[in-house]
Amino acid sequence: MSLSVDTCVVVDVLREIRPGARDRFLDLVAAGVELNLCVFAFHELAYGAMVSHRPVQQLSRLEELLRFVTVREWAKADAIAAAEIRVARRSKGRPAGVVDTLIAGQALARGWAVLTADVGDFEHIDGLTVIDWSS
Repeated sequence: MSLSVDTCVVVDVLREIRPGARDRFLDLVAAGVELNLCVFAFHELAYGAMVSHRPVQQLSRLEELLRFVTVREWAKADAIAAAEIRVARRSKGRPAGVVDTLIAGQALARGWAVLTADVGDFEHIDGLTVIDWSS
């Protein structure tokens, strides 16, 4: 199984917002689940670390977690899929966040499910499998 890990999941693991988040994450790793991070999600995480009160420590913690996740570069097929999502959502009057659309497009193009606690950001995207991290 291959998953695209949403930014909120990584933040949850780093901050342990939900009890046992780090253990749950490591259970996925131990089970051999391929964990992928869209380069734009990585950008969000790096920015968040850099503007924190402890940027050096936060960047170090992020790098430690990335031992288990592969940051995936953006490709033309990812861009096309994301554009199709954006058009479809716009036609339904349901605009989506830019980074969420990019994450969803890459996941669709590559056949990955999206692991997120923000299920609403990814709902109503035809063909996209969304796994609720918060449950």
